[in-house]
Amino acid sequence: TSNSSCPPPDVTVEPGYSIWFTQIAVNISNVNGAVYYNLRYRNYDTLPDTWIVIDSIEPWARDVMVSGLSEGTNYEFQAQAICSSGISVWGASSIKKTKPKPTPN
Repeated sequence: TSNSSCPPPDVTVEPGYSIWFTQIAVNISNVNGAVYYNLRYRNYDTLPDTWIVIDSIEPWARDVMVSGLSEGTNYEFQAQAICSSGISVWGASSIKKTKPKPTPN
């Protein structure tokens, strides 16, 4: 059930140096009244892959470095806000690809 007073946040990847071989830096958008946030991600190339959840992210820590990823692989990210009034649904998916390993010459 959606909670109008606690809308879901978006997940974006900052342009520039945010995507590496095995890690991606993501930003969770601010939701007014959120006490903390959850972020989940999964390998988008091997669906249905199990979601990995990073929970209890503080509002001041909405820039999250997700590491331990595979090179040259698409990952799906979603975020959720936890407000005093309730919990949001999971937000829209953001799909990003890690850098592929350079091929030796």
